[in-house]
Amino acid sequence: MQPPRDADAFAGCLARYDDLANHGFVVESEGQLASANLTNVVLGAFRSGHLGDCDFSGHERRGLM
Repeated sequence: MQPPRDADAFAGCLARYDDLANHGFVVESEGQLASANLTNVVLGAFRSGHLGDCDFSGHERRGLM
């Protein structure tokens, strides 16, 4: 996963979150930023979705997410 490099790329990232089946979150803790997303959400008898997360280099393997 690569962070958006300009305003157009950021707008493209936001466009995929429709608040129906795809949700994106930015998490801040003690000045550190990370992102999480819940995509392909299906509601009904069988509820499912995909959970993803991303943090920045230097913060991996610390159990922060």
